[in-house]
Amino acid sequence: MARSATRFGRSGHRQHPADGLRVHEEASILARVLDEAGIEGAVLFGHSDGGSIALLAAAHPPRLVRAVVSEAAHVFVEERTLEGVRAAQRALRESELLARLEKRHGAKAEALAAAWIDTWLSPWFRGWNVEEDLRRIRCPVLVLQGELDEYGTEAQVQAIAGGVSGPARALLLPGLRHTPHREAPEVVLGAIADFLAG
Repeated sequence: MARSATRFGRSGHRQHPADGLRVHEEASILARVLDEAGIEGAVLFGHSDGGSIALLAAAHPPRLVRAVVSEAAHVFVEERTLEGVRAAQRALRESELLARLEKRHGAKAEALAAAWIDTWLSPWFRGWNVEEDLRRIRCPVLVLQGELDEYGTEAQVQAIAGGVSGPARALLLPGLRHTPHREAPEVVLGAIADFLAG
């Protein structure tokens, strides 16, 4: 499969919604896919928006998800996130960021980046919050975040680990930013292996 098709496949262009990041809808779709495929006891790994989606998918029927690894997920909007999004917006104009994104997302890169930026920076989105949904998560959760994450603070980690009903382990990874799985894959893989072994 071509690298540019790995995240968004060959899906058609989709307008970004007026209701936020669509994490609830995407989580429902993921849960439905697991259910219809007959997959029970899945271990979900999600990064950033994908981490939020993995968490919310675990709030669906508990037989579907055995554990969640959430890396750099968001459950509410904070100023650090908005600062990071504004910096990314500048980088799209002033650096090679768009070209790098096109390697991963192909022709959809610019539209995806614009939709993501517009959503996070819209005044109506400021109150977005999914903390209430965390209570329905009963499976074990590993919460990972880089200490220097440019899109979120330790408050995200605390909200997730403290908000789920099941057991949670939180790791704030020293010296790492928003993508620990790329910055220090051996550290992330080790943490996941320890978590799953437990």
